[in-house]
Amino acid sequence: LEYRRSKVMKYGVPDLTDEQLLDDWDVHIFPNMEFNLLFDQVFGYVVHPDPDNADSCVYEVISLTQPKPGEPLPEYELEIVDDYRTYPWNSTIAQDLSVFASMQEGLHSRAFPGMRFAAYRERGLRHTHEMIDRWLELYQQ
Repeated sequence: LEYRRSKVMKYGVPDLTDEQLLDDWDVHIFPNMEFNLLFDQVFGYVVHPDPDNADSCVYEVISLTQPKPGEPLPEYELEIVDDYRTYPWNSTIAQDLSVFASMQEGLHSRAFPGMRFAAYRERGLRHTHEMIDRWLELYQQ
């Protein structure tokens, strides 16, 4: 909180509450997008299935940050990363990505009982999977 409070002072919006500084709003857009909204940035993911490999996908990361007052808006850049393990991600994204391969492998385990989501924090994910199930049922008929 202290770090974020010092950071928000640089952006010229010192009146944000502690909750506004700490909140991380997760927005899921059916069927394949998620955006995280924080006080100073928006980042998101768009996932596209690989039609040739059910255990693979194209994973797009979108990152938008707030410039400080008086700074010009930076130019955007599109980067294509062929191997996510070689890119210098921030520690949170790197940690998330580091478990993808083993998680995917675990989905094929005979001991895997099926998806279980945390009751509160992952209710958006649970809803997304319920929507996917309904959508597949509707369009498979």
